[in-house]
Amino acid sequence: MALTRWDPFTDMARLRTAMDRFFDEPFRRHFWGNGGDGANILPLDVYETPSELVLKAHFPGSEANEVHISFERGTLTIQAHLASDAEKEEAKNWRWHYREMWYGDVTRTFSVPSMFDAEKAEASFKNGVLTLRMPKTEAAKPREIPISVN
Repeated sequence: MALTRWDPFTDMARLRTAMDRFFDEPFRRHFWGNGGDGANILPLDVYETPSELVLKAHFPGSEANEVHISFERGTLTIQAHLASDAEKEEAKNWRWHYREMWYGDVTRTFSVPSMFDAEKAEASFKNGVLTLRMPKTEAAKPREIPISVN
């Protein structure tokens, strides 16, 4: 039986390489990538205040006219196309070394509870950030009920 010296750092380096491969492009594409309809899933921040629902989405390098918001039968949809240098004609001759930025068509669709008034929604776009504000209906806003004393 031969004795071999164990080097824990070699095992740690192998583990790191395996983890890097696990979190490489295929995993990112699955998690952030194609939503099943050919478009990438758009990450959002959504929060509720006492008076409204606020939604924020980042569209780096995009202009406001490239983002489309629609509301139909209780469903809100946000769509855009995030352009990439890879789409340029001269990019056909480029040799990419690494690409991490996601681009292409992005979309997000979800149901909006009836407690929010979509007719009064307002959207703004500044520095590539879309902010959509949808006020609560009057019936859904918190209110205090006075107590009468006889």
